[in-house]
Amino acid sequence: MEYRKRIVVEDITIAIQSTPLSLGDIVRVKVRNVAVFGIFCEYEQHEILVLIPENSWIPCFASCEQVASVGDELEIMMLHIDKERNKIAGSIRAIHPRNNPWGGTWQLSIGECWKRQ
Repeated sequence: MEYRKRIVVEDITIAIQSTPLSLGDIVRVKVRNVAVFGIFCEYEQHEILVLIPENSWIPCFASCEQVASVGDELEIMMLHIDKERNKIAGSIRAIHPRNNPWGGTWQLSIGECWKRQ
């Protein structure tokens, strides 16, 4: 059993070290699992994690389960690729920098109230 685990880990390490992904790349991924804290996506056999703060500029979600479901397809931007630890992090909100309410085209101020239409 230990031998099999070691082979699987080595295969994953080789796959991530040879990944064609670069920081800032925008890719279309498929959602494989959704947790409260993040969305686990797959791109060409690589697992990419999108944490809850990277889902939206405005923190209006209590869980990532409100954002995506298993099987959904999303576009994400590569934020971090750690080849040593075999981890890839992505972001949905990084694709839309103009929607940043703290510095984008529609800037909010502290104490300002907006009514929905």
